[in-house]
Amino acid sequence: MGTNLQTIKARIWQTLRDELSESKAHEFKTDELDGAIARANVKVSEASPRERKVTVATTSGSKEVDLSDYTDDLIEIIKAEYPVDQDPPKYRNVEIFSGIARLVIDSNPSGANAYFFLHTLHELTLSSSTMNNLEEDALVVGAAAYAAESWLNIIRTELKEAFVLLDTVQTTVATATARIAQATTDLNTARGKVDSVTIANAVRDLIQTAGGEIGTGQAYMNQGISYLRQMTSQLSEPRAITAYHSKVAQQLAQFEERLRVITKARNQQEYSRA
Repeated sequence: MGTNLQTIKARIWQTLRDELSESKAHEFKTDELDGAIARANVKVSEASPRERKVTVATTSGSKEVDLSDYTDDLIEIIKAEYPVDQDPPKYRNVEIFSGIARLVIDSNPSGANAYFFLHTLHELTLSSSTMNNLEEDALVVGAAAYAAESWLNIIRTELKEAFVLLDTVQTTVATATARIAQATTDLNTARGKVDSVTIANAVRDLIQTAGGEIGTGQAYMNQGISYLRQMTSQLSEPRAITAYHSKVAQQLAQFEERLRVITKARNQQEYSRA
């Protein structure tokens, strides 16, 4: 029953179209998938929990039993059996608080074992999984959706930061362009003064060359501003991200549908206290 954690991760990478190759590493790192899997596992386990029967010793004279070893993954206690192995079985209701379960019975236990029937989170390890095929399919869809959703939130944050940087760059370029324009004006003024007095032709040639270089620099600056405007326009209309957001929403809807399919009815039966 089930496969294992690595196989599930491979399926999630495949769903995300993030398959490994010799020239390309995974964009979604292992720790990112671990977080998405843990999040999806809670949802899957709430809908279709792992069913466990555990044996725990009672304490003579007390209805309370320590179940703290199971509370980290515990979703709910379905029932207890005490005394055990009777025909028909002696099922009991159970109350729990802070890892301590209390048998809802009239008499105090004698210290013998009791069976507890638990619903817990599923366990995924490198060697096994406690999920069936339908549960694993739901987990893959959900974890892929959660990983993609996290990536989308990161991209949105980076886009906001990119807009701030673009504004800074455009301000800097505009300042540099203004300085170049002023330098060009100053050189033209200097050229006029050179023409009015007798100065070596070499100096005049240098001024003219400098003016030409500054003019070329200004042209490049203007081109750079044009590119920045194009980038800003493209970033302000992130069609690919909008499409990705739609895909994530579809995946989350598919996950919810898978959860509805695997959801198990809960047992609310009242058992005898005698």
